Amino acid sequence: MSAPQLNGTITNSKAPLPRRDGVADRVASETISRLQRGILRLALAYHGRSPDLDKKLKEMGGLVRAGRRDALLQRLIDEIVSTIVALDLEPAIGGATAPASVTPAGPEQPDLLHHFFDHLQLPPALLLEVERVRKRIAAKSNTAELLEQVEQASAAISERLALAADNRRSIDSARQSLLDLIDRIPVSRNLASEAAQLRRTIETIAGPEEIRPCTTALAQLVGKLREEMQAELDRLAEFLRGTARRLQEFEQVMQRSREMYAESEADALQLSETICVGVREVRLSVGEADDLDALKVLIESKLEVIDNGLTQFVSSQSVRAAEAGDVIERMTHRLKDLEQQALHLREDLEVQHARVLMDPLTGILNRAGYTEMASKHFARWKRYGGALSLGVIDLDLFKEINDRYGHAAGDKVLATVASKLKEVIRESDVLCRFGGEEFVLLLPETSVSDARTMLEKLRNHIADCPFRHKDTPVRVTMSCGVAQFQATDTIDSVFERADLAMYAAKQGGRNRVCTELDPMPEAAPAHD
Repeated sequence: MSAPQLNGTITNSKAPLPRRDGVADRVASETISRLQRGILRLALAYHGRSPDLDKKLKEMGGLVRAGRRDALLQRLIDEIVSTIVALDLEPAIGGATAPASVTPAGPEQPDLLHHFFDHLQLPPALLLEVERVRKRIAAKSNTAELLEQVEQASAAISERLALAADNRRSIDSARQSLLDLIDRIPVSRNLASEAAQLRRTIETIAGPEEIRPCTTALAQLVGKLREEMQAELDRLAEFLRGTARRLQEFEQVMQRSREMYAESEADALQLSETICVGVREVRLSVGEADDLDALKVLIESKLEVIDNGLTQFVSSQSVRAAEAGDVIERMTHRLKDLEQQALHLREDLEVQHARVLMDPLTGILNRAGYTEMASKHFARWKRYGGALSLGVIDLDLFKEINDRYGHAAGDKVLATVASKLKEVIRESDVLCRFGGEEFVLLLPETSVSDARTMLEKLRNHIADCPFRHKDTPVRVTMSCGVAQFQATDTIDSVFERADLAMYAAKQGGRNRVCTELDPMPEAAPAHD
């Protein structure tokens, strides 16, 4: 088996490549990471002073390790700040507790709070607000006022946490929406490279300011596609106009043919009448004639009239026949031209239709092609029964290939994987590129267990394929999920089950096949 070649610089690694956070992850996590580090550092200084504080710090540490960024984490931060402030405001051990309204803040309390804010390592967006709070803290003279200012600072920090999480979710949602949209656009071969580049740009969106240029570029891409389609429609309209003109010519020819037929029929009637009249007169003359010479002259004159009528009729028919021949020859050429143009148009329409359904990078059906073929197989399965299964295939850690080796190498991997999969699947199977590094396989007359066997064969074929760049081996694997159509299913419901099974394969360690009959994860992780 020849080794597929990749573009870019690749290092050999048989183990799964480490996942690297993207720019969007780093930007969204900056504020939270700084707050977490500051609070954890401060926690060391207060450890042991309050069991309640120790418990809350331990709980927050668990949330941080789990990657939580929700309201529970924000609430804990608020409570920790309030507890620390309360500890700082307590009088020395053994002293009496003074009323909150009269206890002075004391010089040490602002220093401790300033120490607290210093350790938070606040992002630039919060520096100005917290600096105002610090100035107000320095000017306060009692516990209640001091606590109020600290609570305001805590509220500002919590609000920033919530805003950072909301922005991240909004950016992720916008990015996914744009990716779904570009996957659904029937890109032509001429615009395939531009669409692929735009998809890569969308994948790297890190902030809201980057969304608008991507939407503008997407609108421009759609505009170019519209121009291509308009050009196709213009060519079709011109063909139809030409066809209309030719049909009008055919109508004129048919009208002239009807006129010629009527003229021929009238001439034939005139000839028949001339002959009949001549014959009657000859018969009458023969019955009344007593002079043979006179009778001979009369008969000759009548025969001459009949002969002239026949000659005129034959001449008219010859003229009409010649005219009809010219018209028939001219129309035959026109019909051949029209038939040839119709053939070219039909072939062009078939090519255009196939182009809309094909993925230019991999040479297999795209998402639109999947939709059309899935509808056909689903309708056939509904009518005739039998077994029909669907497999979802996702390349493992594909982002690492793009990040480490470049998108050209990633594109080469996708094209090669599609080619290798086509080597193994049956002629009746339908392979589609659903989007990005995800493929879908329709398996007619195949149960879920047989589909697992087929997907295992495909998985092994890809895992054993010696992907290389120059002399460096590159490991490419894929995770697969399988589901079978049931009586109450829709196309989407089966796809969802197969997709969930694929996620189970990812969670199970990747490079494996799971079916809908296997245990499913509680929540679907991100593709990797």
